[in-house]
Amino acid sequence: MNPLSVFEAIGHFFYWILYLVNPDFKEEQKIKEIERKEHQQLVSKIEKRKDSRK
Repeated sequence: MNPLSVFEAIGHFFYWILYLVNPDFKEEQKIKEIERKEHQQLVSKIEKRKDSRK
């Protein structure tokens, strides 16, 4: 058995346990992902400005 698939299965197991305990977990994950993407975009804009100044 592939060790990666074992870790993936364990991860899915814990994900579903968290989802059953907190049904809003999935929505919270989506919000965190959107916030992470927005932060990444802001950081890339700042880096582009720094590079253009040089």
